[in-house]
Amino acid sequence: MALATVFTVLPMVPGVTGEGGLMARPPALALIGGLITSTPLTLLLAPTLYAMVEPCKERRRAERRVRRPRQTRRRRSR
Repeated sequence: MALATVFTVLPMVPGVTGEGGLMARPPALALIGGLITSTPLTLLLAPTLYAMVEPCKERRRAERRVRRPRQTRRRRSR
């Protein structure tokens, strides 16, 4: 989807879109730059950070279970 948007906005960069083409150039450049930057961050960085953080969380959870065993609930006497 991002690639299709970049190709759609690409004619706006050189200003060949007719009247007002020069006014559309800065937003088109910002849009293309943002999509090119955000797509790799979303596809590569986010899963990598998750893969790095999740084992630490699991290890910490396991340590808590070892230190503090599950407590049994006392029944109320009537």
